[in-house]
Amino acid sequence: MATTSATIGAAESAAPATEMTVARPGNELMSLYRIESDLVELMAALDEAEDEETKRAIEQGIEEYLGREVRKVDHIRGYLRYCETMIAASRLAASEATQMSRIWQNRYESLKERTQQTMEGFQVKVLEGQAGKLLVKRNGGLEPLDLYNEELLPDEYRTATIEMPLTQWKAIQAVVPGAPEAKRAEPDTKRIRAALAAPCWLCNAKGGECQECGGTGKGRVPGARLNERGSHLEIR
Repeated sequence: MATTSATIGAAESAAPATEMTVARPGNELMSLYRIESDLVELMAALDEAEDEETKRAIEQGIEEYLGREVRKVDHIRGYLRYCETMIAASRLAASEATQMSRIWQNRYESLKERTQQTMEGFQVKVLEGQAGKLLVKRNGGLEPLDLYNEELLPDEYRTATIEMPLTQWKAIQAVVPGAPEAKRAEPDTKRIRAALAAPCWLCNAKGGECQECGGTGKGRVPGARLNERGSHLEIR
């Protein structure tokens, strides 16, 4: 892949910052953001790489570029802003395409329904033409069930979904013969967070060599823990 190797070589040479001259879609916008051609070519080559070895080589080139040029804030920030703009434009295009798809779907369903109603009105089941034919057929599968008033249904035909702590449900199971097992008990994240943030009951938040909390001074919940908050790059 000659384009890739040439791109990596361009990144390794400390070329001066230049306005964008690469013939790619959105060229004017890239020039507006003052993006270096080396960075653009590397990112584009990474998308086009077909094997892992090439991808690793390009990724190394990107890391070397950032390590060498990271203080050139305007160029890196400009490319990130350009990406944000292209994301927004792509989403808008996708939204418009989805809307047009709905329009055609509505036209299709409307004409199909009217044609069926007309054929049924004339009691015609088949219409044949030169290219094909139209048929009115009964639907397969089960007969449609119409629950016109659920309040009239006897209890044996209704299933209740009740949310409660698993400890309470197990207490009910202990005294109610035949009570079903819970299919899945979802973690109560709100209570878990509160318990982990509460002071340790043994050392009263003193920490140290407490065997209960391990020196954190916080509560403990088997199978759960609070990790440190991550970080992110903010573009302004």
